[in-house]
Amino acid sequence: MIGGAPSGEPALSVREWLGLGLLAIAFGLALFFNGLHIPLLSAAGVLLVGVLVLALGPGIRDGWRVPRSPSAAWLVVWWAFLAISLAWSSVVFTSSLYYWWLSALPLTFFALVLAPSPANWTRAALAGFAWAAAGLASWALVQFFVLTETYGFRAHHPLLNPNNLAGLLSLALLPLVAWYLRVRDRAHLYLALAGSLLVLAGVVATQSRGALIGLGVGLVVILVAARGAPGLNRRRLAVMAVGGLAIFLGMDWWSGAELGQRVETLGAVGAQSSFQTRLLIWESTLEMALERPWLGYGLGTFFLYYPRFRQPADTSGGYYAHMDPLQFWAELGIVGPVLFYAVLIAILVQTVRAVRRLPVGSRERLGILGPFAGMLAVAVHTHITFHLYILPTLIGLGAVLAAWQLRCERALGKERMRVALPERAHPRVWRWILAGVVALVILNLGSAGVADRFVQKGRGAVDEGEVQTALRYFHYARALTPASDTAWALGAEIRGAALSRDLGLDPRQRRALYREAHRMLDRARRRNPARAGLDHLRARLYLAAPDAAEVEVRRRAEAAWRAALAKDSRHMEARMGLANLYLSQERPQAARAVLEAGLKWPYPGPRPLGLYLRTAALRDRLGDHAGALALARSALGRIPAGGEQARQALLARYPALEGAPEEGEDGDGAP
Repeated sequence: MIGGAPSGEPALSVREWLGLGLLAIAFGLALFFNGLHIPLLSAAGVLLVGVLVLALGPGIRDGWRVPRSPSAAWLVVWWAFLAISLAWSSVVFTSSLYYWWLSALPLTFFALVLAPSPANWTRAALAGFAWAAAGLASWALVQFFVLTETYGFRAHHPLLNPNNLAGLLSLALLPLVAWYLRVRDRAHLYLALAGSLLVLAGVVATQSRGALIGLGVGLVVILVAARGAPGLNRRRLAVMAVGGLAIFLGMDWWSGAELGQRVETLGAVGAQSSFQTRLLIWESTLEMALERPWLGYGLGTFFLYYPRFRQPADTSGGYYAHMDPLQFWAELGIVGPVLFYAVLIAILVQTVRAVRRLPVGSRERLGILGPFAGMLAVAVHTHITFHLYILPTLIGLGAVLAAWQLRCERALGKERMRVALPERAHPRVWRWILAGVVALVILNLGSAGVADRFVQKGRGAVDEGEVQTALRYFHYARALTPASDTAWALGAEIRGAALSRDLGLDPRQRRALYREAHRMLDRARRRNPARAGLDHLRARLYLAAPDAAEVEVRRRAEAAWRAALAKDSRHMEARMGLANLYLSQERPQAARAVLEAGLKWPYPGPRPLGLYLRTAALRDRLGDHAGALALARSALGRIPAGGEQARQALLARYPALEGAPEEGEDGDGAP
């Protein structure tokens, strides 16, 4: 198989198959983690820790054979630095979640290379990853050919976007290509060719130009460094080239030449809107990094602080910097990208040394270069996207890195270092210690996942007016994750809802609730000073203040909403709340200024519909009828499918819109 030839190691035991099964389940769960569903992250993290424990367990009695590898050593340094960085993070709870998130790579790698039979574990894991890639590629082709109305001609499900899916497939594609070039027997040759072409078709279905660049770099490395290998002949290369070209031309014809047009734009990247957006993101992220160049804001806090630096022309979601080393700098300080490149350089140096040890034309060179080229393709591509924040890609990288490590060890002839516990240490004691560590990890990650569900349920209960139910969920969430700001924010939200509803509370009870809500918001703010939603909650709480002068209430609410917008100019609720406050004070010009300031920011889908309509109404009220009509036209284009009632109401209010072009045909109408 693509992991290499049989190693002579004993067959895998039931416990070892269990470990590999847990790894497969973790990878499957990771595919559907989009950065928001914390329970999926928690489950995948717990499973990966379980895999590592099952791999390390036998070593308690017999010791472990640790690779003498600079690459593995630098990976340990990187992993330790991520843990140490939690000490200066401004949002510790979020950073701790991201620590386990990014730990997927070292957890997978060390579980495979430190297992009792590392070659068997790694071969099985790599084969499983290849089959998973084939399945994902098949699903990508279904999206491309069958589900075009949903996905267009750019497959991406189940990952966040087409580039992420392309990166994951690229990681598997080049090892498959190397296997095709080195395999001898005919059955495996056909299987390798079919797998390579299938995964290549999956990459093409994403239309990811960055993936094509990364694949091109990786393929050149294979062809140059493995020259002379028996399988690297004209016949096999021609079959692969013709098959790949046929796939591209066929899919290009099906898409109406869309693929070809997209590839042509590689020669004019400066004119591409996506590239221009990336330049804006990088410029803003650099400004963010330079504000705290030495320690950064904290691991995983990019999405919290980036809104302060965002530029109006930036149409991205704002969750990632689209250049992982730059995001590492903003989050971790300058040591972050330095260690990232140290790991890459160590892998490169070890690859060069291992390949040079093998004779020119050796098939074993392809065994090293295939995994190396896959990792190189991802490393190149991650400079214009965010592969190292994608959970399944990190797990896949761990498996591919382990396969590369074992191949390099064989080529270099390096004996592993045996590490064992002190002779007087009783194995049972150490097993209990290991079990305790696992229990702590499960408690940490598991509680985060469960608490997230309780917070979501609590917010739903608040929306439905079920205060007592929401309060019960709040107590559960606070007990599980006292370091999280979301649980404390939920507590304040519940008390604010109780104040705004007629629950028969006497003045003393209302004052007590009001003070409690502010104390909870203070606790939430200490845990997460960057979240604009906390200031929005505080503004709403001020408006519900009992026994307070109306002027003072409005002054405090205005200050809180302005604080929220200073942290995130696209916080729609805060902007609308501040505008409503000005309107209640008969200050329509001030309300219009607040709303107009929000028009320069891009918003996804129908989200700005309310902003457009409210601003249009104010323009109309203040005599700007042409401006009102322009914004109403933009709102008309934002109404989602099924919103016929809203469409008719808008047309009734602005009859001149009847038959007018919608947004996308003549712009958004914003000034």
